[in-house]
Amino acid sequence: MSGEIDGKTESGTPEANFTLSNNFAVVMGDERFYRLFGEKTLYTFNMLIHPKDRQDFESFMESEDVAAYAVVRCMTANDSYRWFMLEKNNEQVKSEQMTNIHLKDICLVSARFGLYMDRIRKYRAVMNMIQDKMFEYNHHTGIFTIYCYVNNRSEIIEKDDLKAWEERMMRLGFIDEKQQAAFRQLCDNIQAGSESFATTLRTTLMSKGERMDVLRFRGQTIYNGEERVLTIGLITEQGNRMTGTDILLDSAVVNQDSATGVLNKKTVTDEATAAINLANVAGCDHSMYLMVWDIDDFKQVNDTYGHYFGDEVIKHLATELNRAVANRGLVGRIGGDEFLVLLKEANGEDTLRSLLKAVRKKLKVDLAQEKPDYEFSASIGISQYGKDGTDYETLFKIADGALYIAKEKGKDRFIVYDKEKHGHLLTEDGYCHKKTAGVDFMRPIDKVELSTNLMLKVFNGGMDVAEEVLMELMDKMNIHGMTIYKAPSMECRKTLGHYEKEPGTQLCLSEEKYLARFDEHHIHVINNTASIAVEYPQVYEHFKQNNIGSALQFSCMLNGQLWAVFEFDIFGVNRRKWCQDDISAIYSVVKAIADVYKKFYEQK
Repeated sequence: MSGEIDGKTESGTPEANFTLSNNFAVVMGDERFYRLFGEKTLYTFNMLIHPKDRQDFESFMESEDVAAYAVVRCMTANDSYRWFMLEKNNEQVKSEQMTNIHLKDICLVSARFGLYMDRIRKYRAVMNMIQDKMFEYNHHTGIFTIYCYVNNRSEIIEKDDLKAWEERMMRLGFIDEKQQAAFRQLCDNIQAGSESFATTLRTTLMSKGERMDVLRFRGQTIYNGEERVLTIGLITEQGNRMTGTDILLDSAVVNQDSATGVLNKKTVTDEATAAINLANVAGCDHSMYLMVWDIDDFKQVNDTYGHYFGDEVIKHLATELNRAVANRGLVGRIGGDEFLVLLKEANGEDTLRSLLKAVRKKLKVDLAQEKPDYEFSASIGISQYGKDGTDYETLFKIADGALYIAKEKGKDRFIVYDKEKHGHLLTEDGYCHKKTAGVDFMRPIDKVELSTNLMLKVFNGGMDVAEEVLMELMDKMNIHGMTIYKAPSMECRKTLGHYEKEPGTQLCLSEEKYLARFDEHHIHVINNTASIAVEYPQVYEHFKQNNIGSALQFSCMLNGQLWAVFEFDIFGVNRRKWCQDDISAIYSVVKAIADVYKKFYEQK
């Protein structure tokens, strides 16, 4: 409701990060951002700002002060306005200026401040009881600190620039000669902000050269959005004997994929199996999803850009998946360009979709910075615990089958398996079908054969069979509705399928500005109808009233003039990302009908 200020967001997200282009279009955002704003991210961001705050927002964006901030009201996914503080920093990316923005929900941040202070007091009490020393490295200042807590206060043992401290320890001989390479690697891990690391050293650094100790350094890095903030860790004095805990910590290295740092195939399979088995025994309060990711056309990436860039693509995907999933699940590499993800704690499919959108958009933008003509894409197959199965093997095979469907439907998409939509994916012996029973899924060759047969039927039967042909096309390709708008009035002359409200007249479809959206083949692809909400509210209102999520429009010309617009619609929240095979098949049939009509018109 416009103008209202809601007391609580549905997501409860206090902070988020996103990037705007110089015309306020959303370039990318993190998972929290997409969860907070939902489909509203398709609008230019200034349209989400309360009208009374819009001038303040635009002044904030125009300011060259990197420390600038603005307090404005923004409309969120639930159509309510909330107060946010926006902070920014500018970065020049090629010829276009983009602005990275950190957003804070003022009400939620304020409400949580007291809770955070209670937590700080609790953690200080815990640190008082820890005998280990602690270290931290500030990525903004480069300062490295070793300290411990005594009587609720930190006692500084070392504090210096990290590189200066490293050279001083070496110069003073505090590092055992055989341990110097390991010490250098430790410092490199700290400075680079490695996700997690563990190193054991023989050194006299804690006693300033008086006593040789065996010290165990364990660390991990804390992020603010995408930015490394602190690398923190513990230093344990062990004497000369490795404990059982240390053996377990060392095994973490064995369990990792050496190229990416995520879990290797055996480990991620074992841990996913254990997590699913535990859910069977203890129950599962959240939605749990198993995903199989596969980078599209990876061999072509290696052939075109070289194996070094190919390795970078794999590492980027591993890093982003690890960061997005964090402590909510598992990420592992199960093949050259394949990854397995178990998302154990998701609040339904909305959480899943937000995560997938954030990761894929981030990778598209980041990798395009390295290779401007490369567009990252991946296909993902997804199964859900409980609905699709309760054991790892079944869930994996269904996710793998859904991945196959994603590949066949045009790649660069995710498929959440739906039995009614995709048919049975498992045979009686438990193996995955490579052909699905659902009418929604057809192989590319099947679509070519279908369109060829329908074109022949039109050429032989003429206008008398046009409706029959269109209905067969819709049935075989799982299209829910079809509308024909006749020029010049663009009045609805024909509908097939069940529309909740008659489409009526859409005069703007004949406007030059709207027709400019069609490509050279007179095709307009609308994967998400919300994308035209701002520019063409009348058309979007028709989509909204009839619950149309995706559409495909063809403008048909007759003697150089617009004759009609054919529109094919997908109803419901499960939008379709139209693949080239779908578009080509439908285009061929529509063109055949248009050609027959043209002959009929000329004969008259």
